[in-house]
Amino acid sequence: MEGWALDRSRVFLRTAATRYLYRRVMPRLIAKPLRLLLAMLLVATALGAAPTSTAVACACGGIATDPGSNAKVYDEAAVIWTDGRSERIDMTLSMTGDPSSAAWLMPAPAGAKLSLGASGVMFRLDAAAAPKIVTKKKYRLSMGFSESGNRGVSQAPGGAHVESHVRIGPFDVTTLSGTSATGVNDWLVANGFGARNELLPMFQSYLDQHWRINAVKLVPEQASTLGRTLPPLRMAFPTRKVVYPMKLSGAATVAQQVRIHLLAARRMEIGTQAAPSKPLRLDFSGAIPASTAGLDHGLVPGHGDQVWLTSWSGALPPRTITDDYDFKASATSSGYRRQITRTEYVDVPVLGIMLALIPVGLLIALGLALLYSRQKKRL
Repeated sequence: MEGWALDRSRVFLRTAATRYLYRRVMPRLIAKPLRLLLAMLLVATALGAAPTSTAVACACGGIATDPGSNAKVYDEAAVIWTDGRSERIDMTLSMTGDPSSAAWLMPAPAGAKLSLGASGVMFRLDAAAAPKIVTKKKYRLSMGFSESGNRGVSQAPGGAHVESHVRIGPFDVTTLSGTSATGVNDWLVANGFGARNELLPMFQSYLDQHWRINAVKLVPEQASTLGRTLPPLRMAFPTRKVVYPMKLSGAATVAQQVRIHLLAARRMEIGTQAAPSKPLRLDFSGAIPASTAGLDHGLVPGHGDQVWLTSWSGALPPRTITDDYDFKASATSSGYRRQITRTEYVDVPVLGIMLALIPVGLLIALGLALLYSRQKKRL
């Protein structure tokens, strides 16, 4: 009798537990994944309908245009050649606005000869000094699908001396000398260059060194055919100290993008930064074929067909420019190429994963629902 009562109690408890499991627990277990799947479906639908968005990983001289001009220098590139006894600068300017109204000022040592520079060299040196690109892949979740450059001396108004006035290709160049920055400024005003009172201290510093100020204008009838990048203008002069005049750019109104390629017998380095708080970045240093630099022969000892190229670049806010660049031989002779690491993002589409999981989730939910229905009927 006691055994029978115990068996009945066990059967009752087992039946009650089974009923509780299938009537209370199972509906909750099924309802939660169903609600989750429904939410995923709604989110996927909304994302699929919504629009998708794409994730996005002056010059050696001072500009001297008339007050109504909109011409501005935004990029300055120079190729400097030196053999230790003389220097040659090919300067290329890129401008915004109307180049026909452009005029600028270039300081140079006494005796500097001006001519057109070699075209095409800048592009080849830019390519030779280009950084090495290293790409790294990084995976990230995405809400969408993956997508695939008359001679004679006369007295000019204000005390400035006109040493020469020549036409060089599309450029009209007047070379001024004197001892008074005010005299140079007066000449500029009288000849349509505009007053540059902010340049007076820089003018005076160059005149005190017996340098000249070259006032350059574009020949009007050729200006319209030049585009935004001007032909290189060359300055050549004897010197043992390699320099690149930059002080006048301190009066610019926009940041100066500067690129300097220096060709020499060995690796060079910057001795004086024009903008000490914004030093130019070293991009490249190494031997290249002389022909790439537009030269007939090389400069590297023991390698008659090679020249050593050292390149720098940077963006200089005008207020940071306080001096000229000068260069000296580097203590090291090793080569260098700047390396840029770029991140390539590979999108893992969350929407696609969600849509792929919905059928699987529905099948699981359906299976649980069928199992629950059969067990309920047995009870």
